[in-house]
Amino acid sequence: MAWKALIATVDKTTSLDMSSGVVIQRSKNERSTARFTTVNGYVPALRAEVELYDTDGVTVLFGGIIFSRQTRGVGALMFTECECVDWSIYTTWRTITKTFNGVVTLKTVLQGLITDYLTDYGITLAVGQVDGPSTTVTGFQVTTKPIDQFLRDLTTYSGGYVWGITPAKVLQMVINAAAP
Repeated sequence: MAWKALIATVDKTTSLDMSSGVVIQRSKNERSTARFTTVNGYVPALRAEVELYDTDGVTVLFGGIIFSRQTRGVGALMFTECECVDWSIYTTWRTITKTFNGVVTLKTVLQGLITDYLTDYGITLAVGQVDGPSTTVTGFQVTTKPIDQFLRDLTTYSGGYVWGITPAKVLQMVINAAAP
C-alpha cells in the first residue's frame, strides 16, 4: 500500500511500519480513531497532528492527533504503537458558555461555535452547511459544557442532524444518512 503520512506537518511516511498497516475506524457523532506502528527509532510526540492520505497523496483519509503511544521492544527491534483520535477531540477539550440572541438556526449556532471556540484549531464550517430544520429558535443560552456534549444536544434539538469533523478540519451537521 502506498500512502502518505504527515506528522506535525512533516512527511513521515517512511517512518511508519507499512507491514503493520493503518487501522482507521470511523464514527458518526463521536470520535474516529487511527492506529499505526512506527519503525525503529522514530517516536512521534504526543498530541502531534497527524494526517493520513490515500494512495493519491491528496485525499485525506484521517486527520487528528496522537492521543497515546507505547514503545516496545529492545534495540533494533524497538517500535512505537500510536493511537490517534480525530479532530473532534478539540470539542471535548473546549467548553462552551454562550448566549445566542435573536432568531437562530442550526447554521447560525454552528457559525458562532466556530468563530468563538474552534477557529484556533483550524476548524471551519462546511461551505454547504444547511440552515437546519425549518423551525427556528429565538435566543437561548448554553451554560458551561463541553462542546461535544453541546453538539450531541443539538442532534436531539434539531430532530436528528448529526455532527462530524472531516479529516480536512471541516465541521458539518447533516441529516443522519448523509453524515460525514
